[in-house]
Amino acid sequence: MNSPITLFQTPRPFFPRRPASLSAALGCLIAALLLGAPALATPVNVVPSNLPSCDPLGLAPGAAGFAPVDELGTFGFPPDETISASWAPGKERACLALPPDPDVPGNQVLLRIKNTTGLSFSNLWYVSDPETSISNIDGLVDGQAAFKIDNVGFNKPLRTETGTIPLIFEPGETWTFVIDGYSNLFGLTPDFLASVGLVGDFSAALGTPNEPSSGSIIATVVPEPGTALLMSLGLLGLSISGRRRPGQGFRSRLRGSSFVAPLAACACLITAWAPSALAVPVPLTGSGPHVIEPSPNPDPFYLARTWTSYRTPDVLNPGFEVFDPPAGFTMKTPWQGNFQHTVGSGISSGSSGLNTFNFSGLNGDTLSPGTLATHSLLSIGDLDEGGSAGTNEWLRLVARDSTNSVITQPWLSEAILTSGTPNGNPDPLPGWTWDGSSYLFDSVFVGTPNPSMLVRFTTLLPIHELDLEKGHVNYGVSFGGQIEAIPEPSTALLVGLGLAGLGLTPKRR
Repeated sequence: MNSPITLFQTPRPFFPRRPASLSAALGCLIAALLLGAPALATPVNVVPSNLPSCDPLGLAPGAAGFAPVDELGTFGFPPDETISASWAPGKERACLALPPDPDVPGNQVLLRIKNTTGLSFSNLWYVSDPETSISNIDGLVDGQAAFKIDNVGFNKPLRTETGTIPLIFEPGETWTFVIDGYSNLFGLTPDFLASVGLVGDFSAALGTPNEPSSGSIIATVVPEPGTALLMSLGLLGLSISGRRRPGQGFRSRLRGSSFVAPLAACACLITAWAPSALAVPVPLTGSGPHVIEPSPNPDPFYLARTWTSYRTPDVLNPGFEVFDPPAGFTMKTPWQGNFQHTVGSGISSGSSGLNTFNFSGLNGDTLSPGTLATHSLLSIGDLDEGGSAGTNEWLRLVARDSTNSVITQPWLSEAILTSGTPNGNPDPLPGWTWDGSSYLFDSVFVGTPNPSMLVRFTTLLPIHELDLEKGHVNYGVSFGGQIEAIPEPSTALLVGLGLAGLGLTPKRR
């Protein structure tokens, strides 16, 4: 792996008992708050396309066919993506260029959204969920009907905006816009915007009365000047430039303290944790043109374990598949059980589209039953033919926890094995992007196609349900459980923890 795992939290800064000045302390506090505050919302990648309907969608895909946007919503969203919404019946129509579609039942509605994010957005789109029908359509986003919220062209859904800059969704501003022919299979109203990090097809599992979502608002954020960053750096500099008092140097503060026991404990902890640090995979974050090849390849974590990814048709539910160990293998707890392939046509070569797997039949992690346990294997094969059939090959993964909420913590590792590629040559390996709610793998920068290419990862969190969308048919995906138990903490680790506790116990005077 290219970067070590951080085993301990960063120690707190050692301040004198009495700060040099109150302003310095306040400055340091404010600077820390400003530096820690998020600057921009977390983008999600969507696939946009135009339709010969009202107006152009106005959302252009990048080289990989994706467009990074921010999803705004009403429940469960982070503060920089949260809006409020309400609705009312209406009579106005947004798109007068087309007559009302008799095949799209429903009423005209007015949807009001208020910007409570603290950020400004320059473009907004409404995207329907699979259970929602609308008729003023500009195009598709992630496979579902969508339109741009503006008052330009033939489709003019935007009716009012309370801000000072036209067509800029400013903090505290309220927009009101029209949706033509709105209807929802579950009777949900258009102000249910609760699909955190999921747009279009990926919102299908949320369209129920228990976890309501009828649509999504996606937007492009307006970058703000780095005033807060500059101010925080200035305050941080002021806080550091405090006066030194005689006798308050670092050495004098440490004089008389006993660090023998804590140092011994730390030594034992490092000794105990070092082998685990080398073995535990690093989370896959950020983005890049090619997946990073492990060094050594394969990673020792992969060599030390055995997995199975055997699947067979489910005799009780025709058309579905279940996961079971092959004959002769006994899956150890917590890996016993099976899971269902509940949505889609499959994940092997020759199938494409959205697929959903539910792992409620597995015992899962000890503390999280009904999940695909931590350190399950996920493999991608032959995702390397950039431009095949005129379309770049891509794969998107969205994981959910036991409450069916999207997992926003990186849950997939860096590659633990790559095969079928020249050693050290990244050209046949796909690119990747972690956007805070999904993993995207694509073949935009893939060089010479390599049909034998294989990349393997391991999961880092228990997963209750997995959405997997393939943009093409010429590659396969497989995953499976580990058939051996994860080693228990070593004796050295337990001894180190005990010594650490003794070393941190205060002395009595």
